Amino acid sequence: MKLFTEGSVGLGANATGTLGEEWVVFVKAWSVFQTNAGFDKSANGRLPSQNRPVVVKNWIARARSVTYRPDIGSLTHYEKGFNSWWTSMQPPWRMVNGRLDKERTDGDWSALNQPGPNGLLNVVAALYFWGRAAYGGKHEKAWKAAVKDCTAAFQALL
Repeated sequence: MKLFTEGSVGLGANATGTLGEEWVVFVKAWSVFQTNAGFDKSANGRLPSQNRPVVVKNWIARARSVTYRPDIGSLTHYEKGFNSWWTSMQPPWRMVNGRLDKERTDGDWSALNQPGPNGLLNVVAALYFWGRAAYGGKHEKAWKAAVKDCTAAFQALL
């Protein structure tokens, strides 16, 4: 989908260019997932809205504009919010003592099988907004860890 590809006017790059190879791999995994779902705009995938970054809500309210570039505020706060949101949608078998075990990837991922405009697209957007703000700075490592885990989850859905 052009919206997220490198060099597009959409969500593929930050202000200085690329968001790195991890981002490219992640977007490709999401794209294959959506392709397998037929890029069906009427797909009724839904993710929880509790703890969802407010910038995603604002992006949706702007008809998912490819030019929307929000100020996400505190990167530490955004990271905590994103991780809470991401954790809330995980299959129970990924949770150990109330915490997400990112090493656990073999199991039933159907809980995350959420294609369409209200599904995993919102995770992609949330990570993009975070990446634009974090890339090249001290918060990049945390962003890359989230991208890596989301990539593993998306690939498991294929």
